[in-house]
Amino acid sequence: MPGALRPRLGIQLAPPAVGAVAYLAINGGMPDMVAHILVGNGLMMALLLLRLLPWIMEQPFSVSYWGFTFGATAFAIAPIRMTGHGDTGAIALLAPWPFAATNLVVGLIALGTLRLILQGRLLPPPVAAASSQAAPA
Repeated sequence: MPGALRPRLGIQLAPPAVGAVAYLAINGGMPDMVAHILVGNGLMMALLLLRLLPWIMEQPFSVSYWGFTFGATAFAIAPIRMTGHGDTGAIALLAPWPFAATNLVVGLIALGTLRLILQGRLLPPPVAAASSQAAPA
């Protein structure tokens, strides 16, 4: 995989995490087996991405790192909602950790983006169009 595309793997956390939040919205927030399965799948994806993080970070920081934020914020919300509706045990122990990690991730990505803006490197330089190089007929 080309290095520039590696940070986009962060979006892989979104399907189970957003699915869990959507499911909890539909069923009134009741932490049933389906919600636990979705959160468990999200935890597996988060751990997989954590394992891949050194490889992903070989690519210098760019706006593509924002791909991590969508799934990370949803993954932080689902256990909190489940705990708020009476879930105890593993979910209650898990809930503060994704919340703290997500705040750290989003904060660091925001600071990195601000740094790129201040350096004038947020967007790549425009490439001259081939048609402008051609001689008029």
